Formats: sequence, C-alpha cells, structure tokens
Amino acid sequence: MKNYKNFVQLVGNDLTFISTFNGIGAFSNAIKQMGINLEAKFICEIDTNANKTYYNNNPFNPKKHIDDINDLLITVKKGLKVDVLVQTPPCQSFSLMGKRKGLNSSNGNLFLTAIQLQKKINASIVVYENVKGLLSHDKKVKEYKSLINHSYKNTIGHTLHTIENLLLEDERYNYYWEVLNSNEQGLPQNRERIFIAGIKKELDPNNAFNFPAKIDIEFTVKDILETNVDEKYFYKNTAKHKLNPTHQTRRDNKIHTYGKYESMTYESTRTVYLPYVAPCMTIGNNSKFLIDGRVRLLTPTENKRIHKFSEDFTFVGTQTNINKQLGNTVSSGVYMRLFDEIFKTVSNPQIAMNTTTYQPTLKSVA
Repeated sequence: MKNYKNFVQLVGNDLTFISTFNGIGAFSNAIKQMGINLEAKFICEIDTNANKTYYNNNPFNPKKHIDDINDLLITVKKGLKVDVLVQTPPCQSFSLMGKRKGLNSSNGNLFLTAIQLQKKINASIVVYENVKGLLSHDKKVKEYKSLINHSYKNTIGHTLHTIENLLLEDERYNYYWEVLNSNEQGLPQNRERIFIAGIKKELDPNNAFNFPAKIDIEFTVKDILETNVDEKYFYKNTAKHKLNPTHQTRRDNKIHTYGKYESMTYESTRTVYLPYVAPCMTIGNNSKFLIDGRVRLLTPTENKRIHKFSEDFTFVGTQTNINKQLGNTVSSGVYMRLFDEIFKTVSNPQIAMNTTTYQPTLKSVA
C-alpha cells in the first residue's frame, strides 16, 4: 500500500465526499483500498439494488442518502465544503450502443444537473466519468477542438463542447480529461471511459496533474477464476451451434478470441474468448469464455475481481440485479490509479484543503 501521509495531512481527518450516481460505490471501495478513511456527506443513487449492495459494504446513514440528484441539488447548502465530488451521470444517452439522445434526453440532461451541483458546493477535487462515446456525440451538429484537452488531436462533438464550456464557467479549477482503458491501467478488461478531473487551482498551481500512465495488465482473467463453479454459468448450446476456431494470434493486453458460433445473430453472444483480457463488461454479462475445455460465463466474484473490487466486497440482489450492478460500475482499480495521481498532485503539506472562501459568482446552468 502506498503512503498517502501528505494527502491525509491535507484532509485532516476522514476524506469527505459526495458521490452522485453512486452505483455500488466503486469510488468508496477504491479509496478504502488505498488506506484512506471516508466520510460521506451525501450519497445519491436511485437504483434500489445498487443501494442495497453499497450499504451492505459501507456504513449506512439514511440521512445522507438521497435518491434523485435534483432533490440533492435543492438539499445541499451553497458553499458546502467537501474534499471530493465524484459524479458518473447515466451513459446510455451518449453510448454508441444506445439511442444517443444526449443532453436532450431525461438521462443525458442529468449531466447538466451534475454541473449545477458542482457549482453550488465547495469541493477541492471534482471527477466525472462517462462512456467514450461522449467524445463524438452530436458531431453532426458541429465539431470542435477541445477547450480542455489541448493534446487531443481529433475533434469533439457538440455535447462534450457544451459540457466543457459549462465546466469552464467555474473558474476555481484546473480541468483535465482523458480516455482511460482498464486494460491499460492494469486490469484485464477492454473498458474505455472518459474521465474529467477538476482540481482547485491553489492545490494545482502549476497545472501539474497528469493522468496515470499506461501499464501492462497485472493479472489475467485466468488468474482470478473460481473453482467449483455452478452449472448455471456453463453454456448449454441446446441449439447445437457450431463453434469455429478463429486461430487468432495472441497480443499483449488485447482480447483473445477462441472462436465464434455459427448462425447466431449478435457478435456479443456468438464470440468465445480465451481467459486473458475480457471484453467490456455489460449489464447482461453475456461474454463467453473457454475455460478448462468448457464454455461459460463469468461469475459475479470473477467479474468483481476484474474490476479490482476488494475481495470482501459482497453483492445484494438477484443474478440479473448483480449483473446490472457490475455492468454499470466504474472499475475500482481504475479509480485507484486515477486518485493516486490526483493525490500526488495535491499532496503539498503547505497547502490546506478547502481554505478558499467560496463566492458563487458563476452563471447558472440552463
């Protein structure tokens, strides 16, 4: 475990935070694995089963839980001080696999509400996470160069441009964004997500923050497999689909396909992978693996290990509920890598967290 002594000195006691669209608590699990104590000011999550899992793994205080972010926006006092604000608005409106209605949808509009919440409170660090599809969303409307990530060589769409402008209205922060792939952050999963980080300017006076560097995977799918797996996870192939080997050449940190079933409609269900790097985990948990000569799905324990949740993390809900929770979560291991870099940036013992007087002079979000 790394030594975050300087960062803990900045915090003073427990790290205070607000987490919206909290899910099963990937942020909380990551920070606890880093050896830092937490104090939740508010947890916001509308999914009942995700909440049950979160409270099964974390101290429960009903007064600090609010289902709807719109209610949270009304509840919090202007200028409320927290060390970290983590927000992961619903991704379906921006995902390449969804209908891509963006900020005009009820879910996509919640990103704007999340920015309103940021502007109302006094957080030292803000972090957003969403799907990679956010970069290209609404390019048909107009394309732009990024106002935040100047090293990004491609253009971004109208949606991310709008989000960047709204964030930059809040001039208290230095902003950064990058697409991080779990398989380039030590985890055996091809999961690309955009992370936006904002650090108070007095905590990052030299714009010194860098996103974590790419590293090799620390373990493979094979390394985290359970023994004596229930028969319900094994593919029965009652329709007798023929499995054709692909003879794919193995490449480091890449998905390795063993074969594909004939006459199956969807690529996500017809492909059989070798237990090296997993494809992006989805709420259906449909990915098939050839393990010890048999084709099967991964178990919840195996999937949580791929996300690098702690071994004592447990789930509440039906199999369908748990698959949804795991498909929607941020990878705890990626959060650990990200916040390691953030904490190193702000770990100057001469700087005190949350000392700046908050002055709400910003434009409101429409």
